[in-house]
Amino acid sequence: MTNALQSEFSCLVAFQIGDRSLSALDIRVKSNDVYVNYFHLDGTQEHTSYHASGQRHTKRGHDYVFKFIDPSGRPQPVKHIRPRPESVKDRENVTSIGWLVGALCELLPQADRTPEMLVDTTTLDHSSNLAVLVDIVGPTALPLHEIAGYPILKSHRISGPVTVEIVAFSVAASTST
Repeated sequence: MTNALQSEFSCLVAFQIGDRSLSALDIRVKSNDVYVNYFHLDGTQEHTSYHASGQRHTKRGHDYVFKFIDPSGRPQPVKHIRPRPESVKDRENVTSIGWLVGALCELLPQADRTPEMLVDTTTLDHSSNLAVLVDIVGPTALPLHEIAGYPILKSHRISGPVTVEIVAFSVAASTST
């Protein structure tokens, strides 16, 4: 989706399970800010933002997600300072997330619009994990063909003031011998 001034771009990422499309992520690029909104069947609102300033953070509702990192045990918001999006030459991760394939129907809502990126899960084992990486990509970024040895199922790029690449791949369940 693009508005008339082309200052906002978006991509709905959904998973195809049989005849159902389940919403997983809504990725929006507004000027030099990138927002990744996560869908939850229970309606929980959560997102990761990568701002033009280079600050990356995750929020649940309007509150920062906290992590205990300081010596006193006080909660600290999960905030990172990264390169400004327009200065990324190769790749800079915005977020990574994964789901157990067998639990997708219990976790994600039905898509309410046609997705720009639809990942077919029909051939995936229910015990495998389906993962999505969202990266800001710069002019020297090479195309990805695999992630840690796992082949890419589907990828999609949003090009605007900042180029964002969304990559879906499956991590098969390990078998012990």
